[in-house]
This record gives sequence, C-alpha cells and structure tokens, in this order.
Amino acid sequence: MYRTLRHPQSHQHRIADHIIVLNQGRIEDEGSFDELLHHGGLFAELYQLSQHR
Repeated sequence: MYRTLRHPQSHQHRIADHIIVLNQGRIEDEGSFDELLHHGGLFAELYQLSQHR
C-alpha cells in the first residue's frame, strides 16, 4: 500500500528538504527531491506516474 503526501501547489514549492521513501514499512530510499528523481527508484517512478494524470 502506498500513501502519498501531495500539496496542492507542489509544482511550485518543495515542502521537505529530505524525503524518506517507505515500501511496506521499510526504508527503500532517502534523499532530496532532486536526488531521488535522479536515482530512478520508486520515488522517481511514482513521481513520473503522477505527472501523467
């Protein structure tokens, strides 16, 4: 199960300096928004999916 925090204007503001990505209760990845996008893991995959809605 995935839970997503989404700010209505998230395209304009970053609301966190450090993000921890959890997958089934375990830490899968962590870093800044840019680091997680560059890394190409679960965060990047979910972010890309959210941009195509």
